[in-house]
Amino acid sequence: MDNIMDFNEDEIDFLQELLNVSFGGSTALISNMLDTFATMHIPKIKMLNIKELKDFINKNFNESEEYVVFSQQFRGGIEGEAVFISNYNSIKHLSVVLNEDDEVQEVEDIIDLSSELLNIVNSATIKDMAKNLDKEVFFAQPSIKSVRSNEIIGNTNLTSYKTIIVVSTVLDFEKEDITGTLYVLLKPKTIEIIKRAAQEFFSEV
Repeated sequence: MDNIMDFNEDEIDFLQELLNVSFGGSTALISNMLDTFATMHIPKIKMLNIKELKDFINKNFNESEEYVVFSQQFRGGIEGEAVFISNYNSIKHLSVVLNEDDEVQEVEDIIDLSSELLNIVNSATIKDMAKNLDKEVFFAQPSIKSVRSNEIIGNTNLTSYKTIIVVSTVLDFEKEDITGTLYVLLKPKTIEIIKRAAQEFFSEV
């Protein structure tokens, strides 16, 4: 990979642990909200530059499937955007969990039911990351869309960022597995904040 972020090995380890902890915190909130047990499989974290993004999407998304894209920009001490993408079947399974096991038929109802939880996944992860960096963060109004895989890039701001951090995992509920990918898009100033925090952390170890 053309490592345009210039992260060294320690900084990459720090970032991965930061995201692991932050994503785990959002899972705990979801469990409490739904009053059901949810396990977050250890997320796989991959850093892409913009040149690699299209190939990644082509490889990991089935062009015959429909996907739900939930995106939300954040500002303040750290800046960027969180984009959560999940296939339609996973979102349908999620709506069953949210609707207390009653199946939901209408696409709009399925998406509406899921949007609150997807908002928690995005905002709680970023809030926790900001907190661990001693920063405050504020969120813009979220956007949620249903698209085909070849429409993902055109319906998101993914190409507006030089670097993309991909956090892919499974939210494993007692009855349903929800597969999803969180894309954390960071502005240059936020990348610098993370790099400095990593350097300070390892200088104290």
